[in-house]
Parts: sequence; structure tokens; C-alpha cells
Amino acid sequence: LKRDLLEKTAELRKKSQERVHDLNQIGGLQEENARLKAEVERLTKAGDAMAKAIRWLPQSISDHHLDAWNAAKEGKQS
Repeated sequence: LKRDLLEKTAELRKKSQERVHDLNQIGGLQEENARLKAEVERLTKAGDAMAKAIRWLPQSISDHHLDAWNAAKEGKQS
């Protein structure tokens, strides 16, 4: 009985440590996800600013680049 209890305790301790590890990993992934979202937002704003800046190009060129940028923001291929 004592041996069974010791084995169960060791098993529960191991599972508990695994769960703590999983939670730490999830927390790290959440931080990475937040960082990536902020980077996407920053790059999107920069892309929008660049799109406004190229309006001085000939219309045939700027239209092409603006269409490509708008498609990229929607996740489409240009």
C-alpha cells in the first residue's frame, strides 16, 4: 500500500510538473502572439503610409502597387 501511494505520488508530481511546463509554454506563446500582432499592425501602418506616399508616381504604376498592397493586406496574392 505504501509503495502504491509513493508511486501514485510520484506520478502525480510528474504530471503536475508537465502541466506547469505546458502552462509556461502557453504563456510564452501568448507573449509571442501579442508581439507578432503588434509587429503586423506596425508594418501595416508603415505600408499604408508608403501607399499614400507613392501617389506622386504615374497612375499606371501607382495603381498597380496600390492594388498589390491592398491585396496583400487581405492575404491575397497580387
